[in-house]
Amino acid sequence: MNSTTRIQKQRTPSLVNQLEPVCLIHIGTETRELCPSSFDFLLQETLDSVFSTLGGACKQALYSCLEKDYGLVRDSIPCNIETFAHALEDIFGRASLLLETKIIQMLHRKVDGFKFYPVQSQLSFAKYLESLRHSFE
Repeated sequence: MNSTTRIQKQRTPSLVNQLEPVCLIHIGTETRELCPSSFDFLLQETLDSVFSTLGGACKQALYSCLEKDYGLVRDSIPCNIETFAHALEDIFGRASLLLETKIIQMLHRKVDGFKFYPVQSQLSFAKYLESLRHSFE
């Protein structure tokens, strides 16, 4: 067993103990319960992972830009998918397709059994996310 394996084995129990099964999220005057299996949590977790591949500073800058220029705080993104998709296109231009593809790939790996059949011949990022949201309801 090398040192990396030992570190990973030591981290796993403490990480599991830190996760809480339920938290509350406030949207306007409404309070909703958010559980780890919900679409909102899954999308937020996926966005964090994909944005982290850009680097920590870029991830923070992106969230700041989304909040300042588009009124999208991290917790509100799952409820504003169309705005989020347009924001990515405005910020990254055609390169937004790379991020959208990575987000879809990561979500597809996390959600067993979800199938998406686009009506049009082109895949729409926003329509994919909305379809995935409906599969959780």
